[in-house]
Amino acid sequence: MVYNEETVKNAIKELKDSSKKRNFSESYDLTINVKDIDLKQTANQLEFPVHLFKESGKVKTFCAFVDHGVAESIRQDIDVILDSDFNNFQGKSKECKQLAEKYDFFLAQANLMGKVASIFGKYLGPRKKMPNPKLGGVISAKTDIVALKESLAKTSMFSLKKGPCVHIKIGDDSMDEADLVKNVKVVYDTVIQHLPLHENNIKTIYLKKTMSKAVKLNI
Repeated sequence: MVYNEETVKNAIKELKDSSKKRNFSESYDLTINVKDIDLKQTANQLEFPVHLFKESGKVKTFCAFVDHGVAESIRQDIDVILDSDFNNFQGKSKECKQLAEKYDFFLAQANLMGKVASIFGKYLGPRKKMPNPKLGGVISAKTDIVALKESLAKTSMFSLKKGPCVHIKIGDDSMDEADLVKNVKVVYDTVIQHLPLHENNIKTIYLKKTMSKAVKLNI
């Protein structure tokens, strides 16, 4: 399967032209189906970050689980929850769910990861919002929070573990067509780089909007 930019452009145009006007910004999502990979074997399971060319227009929200020492160095750039306040969430499902929904990304101090997992894991995990070391989500007082936020805003996690199908958001209605095209190319290039047989492991790729039918990309 060879990448073809015109195919991607035509698919985006088709989705734009056929979409009804909505009172919200629809996202653009890639669905990548792989083949010839035995995911029952743990060694074949893959998880890696994909750094998009351009983030969507939606402003991302961030929160960090830290102690007082780290909080003093980062709180001007990010919302924080102090370890001394963890008890306010212990065993409180409603408060934890509200917190999980409030922010797009969560960061955590390394020595607090155990407590974060114990108290918040069941709420952040299913939403794929647990602080992720692979994305730089485990921080210290020396972390450049501003740079990290900029990087995370453009990052999606490719996780091929439970089945041969992966969904990755590549943008939304607020973005220019050229940036959407570049994001598709970045995802494609990153994914085939990590697959054992590269493009030969790609079975099909589809692009769709939130409320649209999927368009197959013959690339």
